[in-house]
Amino acid sequence: MSVYVDGVYLASGAASLRTLNNIAQVDVLKGPQGTLFGRNATGGLINITTRDPQSTFGGEANLGYGNYQTAVVGGYLTGPLSEQLTADLALRVSTQGQGYGTNLFNGEDAYRTVRDLAVRSKWRWTPGSSTSLSLIFDYEELDAYEIGLKTEFLDHRIRWNTAAYYYDYKNIQVGHFVLGQIGYYNGAAAKIYGLDSDFEALITRGLTITAGVSLIHDRFTNFPNAVIFTPQPFGGNAITNGSANGNHLPLAPDATFNASIDYRHSLPVGELSLNISDSYSTGYVFAPDNILRQPSYNLVNSAISWIAPDDRFTASVWGKNLSNEIVANALLSSAIGSLATYQAPRTFGVSVTVKF
Repeated sequence: MSVYVDGVYLASGAASLRTLNNIAQVDVLKGPQGTLFGRNATGGLINITTRDPQSTFGGEANLGYGNYQTAVVGGYLTGPLSEQLTADLALRVSTQGQGYGTNLFNGEDAYRTVRDLAVRSKWRWTPGSSTSLSLIFDYEELDAYEIGLKTEFLDHRIRWNTAAYYYDYKNIQVGHFVLGQIGYYNGAAAKIYGLDSDFEALITRGLTITAGVSLIHDRFTNFPNAVIFTPQPFGGNAITNGSANGNHLPLAPDATFNASIDYRHSLPVGELSLNISDSYSTGYVFAPDNILRQPSYNLVNSAISWIAPDDRFTASVWGKNLSNEIVANALLSSAIGSLATYQAPRTFGVSVTVKF
């Protein structure tokens, strides 16, 4: 699943950029999103929108600690630089003293972070009249058909949206690993069709249940010049060109399911917030040759928080990947071998946030 921040595609990990506290909204868009986001979104995407700088001074600071000796410090500041210019600054520094993997060659920790620093700033100029700048990139040819239904009933307490789609790609661009870099080549034709459905129910004033399902059928229909990596008995891969007709598209699972429970309860002082979420994927391939594959997995996350009456202080206990699934961020083939990077295993910790 691809990641976009303010409309810009993140081609590589940079997970720290996704945890900065200047994030205003996170949308998970299931199914192909090629009509809006192009070549990188045939299997869905995570669309992150950051906060806009404000004309009054404000900010927040947060501190966290978790297993694997992980410590995180973050901050966010926003305010005016002039009557027409505002800006903000988001900062995050983290360290992980213990790795969550082992280097089999030397026995040392792997996936250990001595220091990770992420800085992001947004500037906003508001002149007297509206000003806009648009850039248009044409990556591929796509015929898209979609039909759907959006409903609300029981006094807006229940929402159900569903859509069916059919995408016919020509000259779709496909990524591959060349000399340590991601490159793209095109010429393939592909067809994708499927169904997306989302459900949300406000059970009580403080209890909300959401669920969703995405079903995708995706195949290359004409791809005679695909790059094929064939593993060799003594290591490395033989690289040839061949047909990928009938193969799956990269990063497009056949099905995904998700569900979450959000509960908020007023206390004599402040408010209690509880969230439990579960997401399942049937797995997906990473390249047109369909050799390297992420198996099916099920992720469970949870957090419980106390929120002060003025919403200026929050203390949380959280857990991520509680099912301790093994999930690859990337599986990439090259002539000398295959590279794998993985998401974190089960992690848990505490965090506090102060707003001002």
